[in-house]
Amino acid sequence: MEQLDIFEQGFTPKELDFLGYLDKYKEQYAQEEIKVREVLKEWKKEMKPIRLAWLNPTIEELEKEVRDAYLNDAQLRKERKPYWMRMAILEGLRDAFNKEILLKRYIHERIMITNPITEAPNKIDVKRVKENLDINLVITLNKAGFTMCPFHTDKTPSLKWYPETKQLHCFSCGWHGDVIAFIMKRDNLNFKEVINKLK
Repeated sequence: MEQLDIFEQGFTPKELDFLGYLDKYKEQYAQEEIKVREVLKEWKKEMKPIRLAWLNPTIEELEKEVRDAYLNDAQLRKERKPYWMRMAILEGLRDAFNKEILLKRYIHERIMITNPITEAPNKIDVKRVKENLDINLVITLNKAGFTMCPFHTDKTPSLKWYPETKQLHCFSCGWHGDVIAFIMKRDNLNFKEVINKLK
């Protein structure tokens, strides 16, 4: 009845919001939203083993299909098969390329399920990690600040460390980046794994 009286007085929803009339409803909706999020979190936990049970055989099947496609192509090249036959296998390779992209996504998803990131990235002070890092624990530098580059066949040290900017640059292959990017590429790790390794 009170609500009807207020609306009959000609107040708009914005005016009611300004008057604080809708505050109790906002609080109620906020509590409902928290409940929904908790239910979704529990549902995701329950779905993880089901999703993982589907991912494992799917990844194995995709890996086999991609491997067979490239092996077939290599065999046809070796046997010098006719062009039309090569074109047929090329269609399979294009499909294999798409499967490779899908395979990487599934592998990443499996990693996230089996090794979830428990700490939020914004809680890690990446700048502090970089500043406190001893570069000699990562690579061995000569007196000039150079080391061998692991990303190509290096006969003489060509990877230079710049302590002022905390950057690495290779004068042979052109690779450039900070220590985190270097370790990610060299050790095939993701960002979170590198930060946990360095901190």
